[in-house]
Amino acid sequence: MELETKTRSDPKTGIVFREEHSFFSPAGERQKEASGFHRADGPAIVYRDRASGVTLVEHYFRFGCLSRTDGPASIKRDPATSIVTQEDYAVDGIYHRIDGPARIERHPTTGKVLSEAYYRNGKPHNEVGPSFVLYDERGNVLRADYFIEGKEVAPIDLQQKRKEKDSAQISMSWCATITDPGANKAQRGMKRKSRPSNWPRSEF
Repeated sequence: MELETKTRSDPKTGIVFREEHSFFSPAGERQKEASGFHRADGPAIVYRDRASGVTLVEHYFRFGCLSRTDGPASIKRDPATSIVTQEDYAVDGIYHRIDGPARIERHPTTGKVLSEAYYRNGKPHNEVGPSFVLYDERGNVLRADYFIEGKEVAPIDLQQKRKEKDSAQISMSWCATITDPGANKAQRGMKRKSRPSNWPRSEF
């Protein structure tokens, strides 16, 4: 596999305003020729402002796929304010994030969130709220759409699924408690400690 880095600099400022990292793998007996953007230790594509040097765009690629596991795979900033106006979370070329929205858009001046999109393994998915949310500049919700594993659901259906999940978690927690020998031992110990000494043993 061959790695290549291409850069372009502004002749007046000397600032590297374009940076691209790629790979090339020739065809072999068991594989086809492959190429694309790739970088293991940082963004594979970087665009900077020619005058200030501020980073405007960052795209993280792994072997030709937009992918990053420790942060957003794509970041865009406003050239005037340097505010991050867009973040995209992706793994192996598909939108994916477990602990928040996979796509976020912000106002270039105020930085307030304008839209959010929740994805899990490339499918619209959010178990605790809407998968797609559109806000006005004051933060009021203009539109909200609900999806579970790529299928659109009504808010009431989402609430029912959340109740079922909570009930299942409570049941699992209770089962773990009554089947855990350590937990049973602790409970028996508490009972013995709280039992009056003059009570008959047959009560327990």
